[in-house]
Amino acid sequence: MTTQCIQECLKRGIPVSFMSKGGRYFGRLHSTGHINTERQRMQCALYDTDFSVELAKRIMSAKLRNQGVVLRRYEKSNNLEESENIKAIKRYREKLNQCTRIDEIMGYEGQAAKTYFEGISAGFCKRKRQLTSLQDYRQRTGDIIWCTDIIRY
Repeated sequence: MTTQCIQECLKRGIPVSFMSKGGRYFGRLHSTGHINTERQRMQCALYDTDFSVELAKRIMSAKLRNQGVVLRRYEKSNNLEESENIKAIKRYREKLNQCTRIDEIMGYEGQAAKTYFEGISAGFCKRKRQLTSLQDYRQRTGDIIWCTDIIRY
């Protein structure tokens, strides 16, 4: 690519990716000229205001509520008791109300995400163990029809 071609791509906001002959990715050229700097300045000015903190609390509260619902439904469908993960997510959601800064909210969001994915992975591991024991049952008893119906589920 010539310098003139690169300049024209940058002026028009056309991203260019650089690849090897074998298709290996080297990098990317991306123009920032099409970015609205006034809008970015206004967004930065709103970052830690009361409005943004309250909006972030509402969004995170809804997100944590949904994570709890997903875990609860997953555990219910697998006949499991309510786990510590659900209780922890409830506690993080309650603590959101006391936050006064965005970084505090982000901290609780991160803790809740870790807890959520631990709960999801724990459920999958239990389900995998159940399937493995069904496969063992099938090998011992030869009850192919019953076992394949369960595993297919």
